[in-house]
Amino acid sequence: QVVVVIGCGPSGTDISRDIAGVAKEVHLASRWSLSATSEKLPGHANMWFHSEIDRAQEDGSVVFHDGSRVKADVIMHCTGWSLFHCSSCRATGWPAFCRGDSSSHLRMRWCET
Repeated sequence: QVVVVIGCGPSGTDISRDIAGVAKEVHLASRWSLSATSEKLPGHANMWFHSEIDRAQEDGSVVFHDGSRVKADVIMHCTGWSLFHCSSCRATGWPAFCRGDSSSHLRMRWCET
């Protein structure tokens, strides 16, 4: 399968390398790359590094900011998550998940009851 991994932090990079051994192609997209990036990664026959995704189309095509495109079978979001205090979890003591803004690490804080 052709896999697009969104996010090139520690998780996205590790997952991309792991699945490169079984996937037909792996395309790693990053918002931190140059807008004209679309290059094969050294040491990997089937991995490419791309600029941020511009859009995904109904036919499964993923279009990157540099204009390149791939037809993806799978799109994985590896953009980082955080745990935070929220009003609904204070009563239970369970953490709540939220999307991390710039962190690619899992942070956990238990809610106080």
